[in-house]
Amino acid sequence: MLLCKGSYLNIFTIKPTVQQISYYNGVAMRKTHLFVLLAVAGIAFGAVQGENYLPAGNMAPAIEGVAPDGKTYSLAKLAKEKPAFVVFWKQRCPHNAKASALFNSLQKAYGEKTSVIGVVNADSEGAKAWTERFAVNYPLLSDPTKAAIGAYKLRYSITTVQVGTNGKIERVFEGYGAESVKALNEAMAKSAGMKMVEIDFSSAPGTLTWG
Repeated sequence: MLLCKGSYLNIFTIKPTVQQISYYNGVAMRKTHLFVLLAVAGIAFGAVQGENYLPAGNMAPAIEGVAPDGKTYSLAKLAKEKPAFVVFWKQRCPHNAKASALFNSLQKAYGEKTSVIGVVNADSEGAKAWTERFAVNYPLLSDPTKAAIGAYKLRYSITTVQVGTNGKIERVFEGYGAESVKALNEAMAKSAGMKMVEIDFSSAPGTLTWG
């Protein structure tokens, strides 16, 4: 699994050194920080081992906002009309260019029978710039305070959440590796009641890749 530096949740990198040399009154003194390092390592390990998203079966937290097109979008309203897919992005990540092209293809294939909206941890101007830069073909809502990101308990982007017409989370797709986007393709086709569209996923990484 590949992760971009600086995810939604900052994870500490623990160096193997357990001793530091400090000087007191010109005398080298060796101080052992094993206890402190173990405590920090425990916190980091717990964060890594914890859930990366709000599990399926839960009601999807509300998402509503104004997209760069000037229109207001509500996940609750969209999901009542047809199955919805929410794509969460990190504003700055080297994977964005390739990944956004794949998600644009998915929206193009199933956008008439499903709703696709995006959420990015940026202000409204940042969301507008992101939309223009990556030619996003679905509404992208800004989440500068990470309120929506936090409500879905997300640790990393890219994460896609499938929401049923009952308002519940049906499935969560992690990253944009080949396996993940192919599974998303199948899920979108099924929810749309369509034959699966053949999409070129050759640019997707062979391993699970997150930002």
